[in-house]
Amino acid sequence: MDFIFGDFEMSLTYFILNGFQVNPDYYACPDDVSLRPVGVRQKFWGAYFFLSGLAILILYTICFIAIATSDLMKTPAYKFMFVLALYDISSTFMHSIATGVLEFYGVAYCDYPRLNLVFGSIALGSWLGCCITSMTLAIIRICDVCPTLKVRKLFEGRRIYNFIFLFVVYGMYAAFLSKPVTFSSEHMSWFFDPGVGNDILLQAFFFCIFHFIGSILYVYMQFVSAPKYLILISQLGWQFGTGSVCVVYLTLNRSIRKTVSKHLCPECLKKTNQISVIASLDSRAFELSHVQIN
Repeated sequence: MDFIFGDFEMSLTYFILNGFQVNPDYYACPDDVSLRPVGVRQKFWGAYFFLSGLAILILYTICFIAIATSDLMKTPAYKFMFVLALYDISSTFMHSIATGVLEFYGVAYCDYPRLNLVFGSIALGSWLGCCITSMTLAIIRICDVCPTLKVRKLFEGRRIYNFIFLFVVYGMYAAFLSKPVTFSSEHMSWFFDPGVGNDILLQAFFFCIFHFIGSILYVYMQFVSAPKYLILISQLGWQFGTGSVCVVYLTLNRSIRKTVSKHLCPECLKKTNQISVIASLDSRAFELSHVQIN
């Protein structure tokens, strides 16, 4: 049981049950303010993460609405895209919005330990939820291309909801019962130690590649003293891992792009359809007249 609940005394649940007080055995800050770690204020990167995060949230919210209102929500892929969007939006608030604000003002852990713990718990739960959901979505996309694969049966009918339930529980476990990450303004990232067709397949590739890069680098820098540029790359990898999804949707997913256009500019879509119909009729008329002349 220690393997499952070994980090409980450092978790968000313990923090809540302990009257919203951090565990002093793990998260105590020195009483002497001069001995506390000092935050490093980096306005440029703080502004970058915050503004780019806003752009990602706007684009992703549009895509999320398109996914939720699409007729394809009946399919396994869109159900997982819906769950992934929830994790991605939550993650974006952490890796971009919260990171940007904390970095812009140079906030150290001991400045706001409670807020840092809550943010870190949400960040960890969102990150792990994104990873497992995006990998499973990639498998579903491959099954769509190769319908003869036997693994496809695992996602048919009501079985899909078993996976969704497990992934939600997994994300909640990571957020509430695991040791959270905490923000370091010096390194502009989050650490467990508070001191420191083809397009279908192509979408699946982009969903996974940034998560893979971010995961490898984040695990590496938890145990090895990594240079600052590598830590920055891992933070950008986390941001791109969730932020790139909405860009992929808008560029490679025709059904989502069409649904977004329908919501944003229904008259433009109507005019485009009318032009297409007229062009099609003109083409058929030309073909008929050509046949009659011959």
